[in-house]
Amino acid sequence: MKESIMLTILGSLIFTIITVACEKEDPPAIQDPVQKSQIIADHSVVDKYKDIPQQYIDEVKKMWLSYAGESHSAGIRDGLETLEAINPAYAVSITESGTPEAYTTSHLRASRATWGDKNNETGWIYSYGESDWFTNPTGISRTKAGISYCKANDLTISAIGFGWCWDNGISFDDYISATQEYVDYCADSIDTKVFFTSGTVDTYTGEEGYIKHLGYELIREYVKTDSTLILFDYADILCYNDAGELETYTWNGHTYPVIHPDNEKGGYTAHIGMNGAVRLSKAMWWMLARIAGWDGEATAK
Repeated sequence: MKESIMLTILGSLIFTIITVACEKEDPPAIQDPVQKSQIIADHSVVDKYKDIPQQYIDEVKKMWLSYAGESHSAGIRDGLETLEAINPAYAVSITESGTPEAYTTSHLRASRATWGDKNNETGWIYSYGESDWFTNPTGISRTKAGISYCKANDLTISAIGFGWCWDNGISFDDYISATQEYVDYCADSIDTKVFFTSGTVDTYTGEEGYIKHLGYELIREYVKTDSTLILFDYADILCYNDAGELETYTWNGHTYPVIHPDNEKGGYTAHIGMNGAVRLSKAMWWMLARIAGWDGEATAK
């Protein structure tokens, strides 16, 4: 793609960001100095999982996380299990088939389960893609119905987000619109927190990588327009290593983040390394603790 075309795309994305920000109501001004900050789980919070007070570790152990997606979503689940092996305080139980585990206070429950998808009106589904979350009206409708089904059957999902795969040629605007629909759907009567996500950074470089980066930036900017929205920034977490170093790639004069090589080490899982998967799991614990009510401030343990 020529430079002029890429500049047109960039200009279009910037225009969309500005338009979305203008159309949404401004979030209320923060007046209370102890009001909690917005929940954005990115590379800056990975090490802060160690700050979670025991009270909120216990609250997370009451939760069910559904990170609905295809093969990449396994990185979250594998990382959670590995983190538990490192520190049993962060206990988790993973369900990969059948009926999800019922409520417990013993451990975080995690899976990618949904009730129904684009092709199935009912039944527990453990393979889920972009057509189920945001590109197909039937998929969107059934995802909403599945969230309601879980609530009605004492399996309320505590937190749900979409696990991106190597998705090409998709509309990030459509993803944002559908995810906002789910947020609004749950807002008044369902105790399920829907969180936004960014996607994969483990394969694409060059032009495709740059376009994806622009799409993830669009998601980030949208989330920032409303302090009540939640973001799990999968891409950003993997572009930094444990030393806080950012990996970048330059294409056609554009420099943008890509997965750090350290996050492809430690054993293979879900198209990344276990090092990266553990980073994702640490940020997930932080995010879930924030959803459970923690203000994010460190306290002595």
